[in-house]
Amino acid sequence: MSFKNKPSGSYYRKRSAQREVDRQKECGSLLKFLKVDQPEQPNQLDNEYEQSEMEKVDSSQVFDEETSDIDKTDDTIQVKSKHEENIFEKENRSGDFAYESSAEVSEPESDKFPTYIKDIGLWLRPIKDSLRLQLVEQGVGELQNKAGPFVEDVDERGTSRSLTSQWFIKTLANGKELPRDWLIYSPVKGAAFCFCCILFPHTQSGQGGTVSSFASQHGFSKWRKLNPRILDHEKSPYHRQCYLSWKELEAGLHAGALIDHSLEQAIQQERMKWREILKRVLDVILFVAKQNIALRGHREDDESHNRGNFYELILLLGKYDAVLREHLTTVTLTARSTSYLSPTIQNEVINLLGRTVHEKIVEDIKKAKYFTIIADSTPDAAHVDQMSIIVRYVVLQQNNVEVRESFFGFFAMKGKTAAIFTNQLLECFEQDNISIQDCRGLGFDNAATMSGIHTGVQTRIRELNPLAVFVPCCNHSLNLVGVHAAEVNPEVITFFGTLDRLFAFFSQSTGRWDVMKRHLQISLKRHADTRWSSKAEAVKPVFKQYNELIDCLEELRNNGDTRDTRSDAGGLLDNVMSFKFLVFLNLWGKVLPEIDRVQAVLQTKHLTLKEAAVALESLRIMLVEDRDQLAKGAVEQAAAHCEENGITIQERIRRRKKMHDELGNDDQLSTKQEYDRKVKEVIDALLQEITNRFSKVHELDEDFGFVCDVKSLLQPSDNETSSIKAKWMSRCKDLSKKYPGHLDDIELLEELLALGIKIDAVKHLHEAR
Repeated sequence: MSFKNKPSGSYYRKRSAQREVDRQKECGSLLKFLKVDQPEQPNQLDNEYEQSEMEKVDSSQVFDEETSDIDKTDDTIQVKSKHEENIFEKENRSGDFAYESSAEVSEPESDKFPTYIKDIGLWLRPIKDSLRLQLVEQGVGELQNKAGPFVEDVDERGTSRSLTSQWFIKTLANGKELPRDWLIYSPVKGAAFCFCCILFPHTQSGQGGTVSSFASQHGFSKWRKLNPRILDHEKSPYHRQCYLSWKELEAGLHAGALIDHSLEQAIQQERMKWREILKRVLDVILFVAKQNIALRGHREDDESHNRGNFYELILLLGKYDAVLREHLTTVTLTARSTSYLSPTIQNEVINLLGRTVHEKIVEDIKKAKYFTIIADSTPDAAHVDQMSIIVRYVVLQQNNVEVRESFFGFFAMKGKTAAIFTNQLLECFEQDNISIQDCRGLGFDNAATMSGIHTGVQTRIRELNPLAVFVPCCNHSLNLVGVHAAEVNPEVITFFGTLDRLFAFFSQSTGRWDVMKRHLQISLKRHADTRWSSKAEAVKPVFKQYNELIDCLEELRNNGDTRDTRSDAGGLLDNVMSFKFLVFLNLWGKVLPEIDRVQAVLQTKHLTLKEAAVALESLRIMLVEDRDQLAKGAVEQAAAHCEENGITIQERIRRRKKMHDELGNDDQLSTKQEYDRKVKEVIDALLQEITNRFSKVHELDEDFGFVCDVKSLLQPSDNETSSIKAKWMSRCKDLSKKYPGHLDDIELLEELLALGIKIDAVKHLHEAR
């Protein structure tokens, strides 16, 4: 029995080495038939080769006459800096193919190549096909570094030589000058290289295993031997073969004569088709998002008659747009074709659009530097407490100044304590690298968690940044003023409860509502504590149409369709036809319109701090000056209504229980006097709430309100000039003390004066027109 001899391990190693050599010979052999462009982003390159590949070319392969001149221990050649290694690794990842027409490249001439490609000494060998094509197509003019500066070569005798710009030009025997476009100088290596020999190393195989110094890893740097080495290199067959390959590829690229030219055109057409489709898809998504309507429907299958807003809009556009019509036909006929219409694509596009908008907002905030945070939380439909954040900042665009409020985002709350709220708020800004130290304002509601002076959110943030001024929500504060004033005594609570029952009574039945519309010109409204202006809307129809409302209730009490209608109408009629109801109806009928007017002012878009303070102060002054008159008028008008409609004014007197040893009798107030006292109690509660809740607003007005009144600086009378300027200087000094190192009182006064002059000039210009 015979056994076949198994080859040795050396045999297998030699065979593997030979296969690797053959593979290297065939590498790029199809290059001349392909047209591939380099991606614009060099950071997408694959990392196929390690740093050790830079040392593949052995120094023993260099020409014998050069070997003796290369110092292998020279640190400037053998040791690469860390920066250089990172550059090599960056280039090593730039080998991905990208079919893209060269006509689309619109970069400036100075930005054709990244920095690490502009130096030939930093190129990683072997050159990737995509990079080779880009280099050949763009040319070598920017890579040659003809102007230097050039590194000098000092020999043993101290004689220095260096490369000069003249070597980049070759002079023929007849005196004609030709450029040496193949000669490239590397400032990093301080050596000269051959462009074509490095780009086409496969043409040098089979030439005795030697490589010219101009194509080696370290390049040629022995300038004293530049003549005749540069001439020898030009005449060498290796260089001529590489040069010929270079020019053939260059001619083919510029002429578009490569065999993949038609393929590239087809790819380009396909890319343009998908771009046009995606443009339409994006426009539809933007439209639906702008209109704040849902993209998807309840059912989106083929049997559904309504497949959602997004898909129905796509179908509608497809009737008039050839691109979408063709795309929809292809999707319908081909089950597994790419459509870009799926919910996944819709969500991805929405996320990309939202991210882009958020990044733009963050960019504008950082450019503006200073900003104000406005935040509040509320539960959504899924019962998740979400915090919404608005950022207020100033945008300067050429000559336009805009105070912009941008929505920053929704964030699910992890808890309801001030500590958790503060941490989440700070995390939101830290994620976008926005410093909380640049915050100059905080706008929250009046909840204790947010506005508490000891452990509230505003207090915690101001501990980190004392320059952040807390500004409570004026509209919410005014709403709380009315809410607390409406709870000072049981009669006020009963009054608003009766209004609520009136609306509920009529709204529960269409028949009752029709009866109400026959009697009343203004329909009844519902009121809510969260929106105090709704109380003014609820009181107004009853206050203006009291007698008509009585007639309506009497009709339903006497001729109602059901027993419940007649019973409820009778009970409401008794409540409405009472002295206490009429007293507070006359009070709130006059006070609520004034509160509603101020609330409307506070919701004005371009409201200034000065205007808000003036509106609130006018409401307070009105209540102070008309306090007695409001109380007296409410009681007297209620008494007149009672006499007119036969309503009893006198109520049952509630006597206080006496102690066993108490002898004196209480001096009881009359009904009118008692309700006069209760009305004044409500007005006093309003005044107290306004004074307490808006003290911060008036304090801010004292600090910053004068900035909004720059007109008083302009054209004062002679006897007022010194006093006005002294007053303004004092305020500027006080404000600069609050922001040490940020404001200068003199410069601030000069800026305000210049601003006033500018405003006055613009005003006169508009009047002249």
